[in-house]
Amino acid sequence: MGAMISTAELATIRGCTPRYIRQLAKSGKLPATEKADAANNRKEYLFDIDQMDEKIRERYYNSCLLYTSDAADDKA
Repeated sequence: MGAMISTAELATIRGCTPRYIRQLAKSGKLPATEKADAANNRKEYLFDIDQMDEKIRERYYNSCLLYTSDAADDKA
């Protein structure tokens, strides 16, 4: 199992809204895990990045690399 990402993170990577991602998860078109301690009695979903298609995984890992290299630059 890979990194678990939130609805908002997946929406940013895919370039769509969190509402659309929730609709896809609810309909079963996206593999998701329902978050156990969801706030406000609303369903929240987590997504395993390894279950996403190649393009999404590539975008996610590239964004992680950019984030870590930016953080390293800030410390230098």
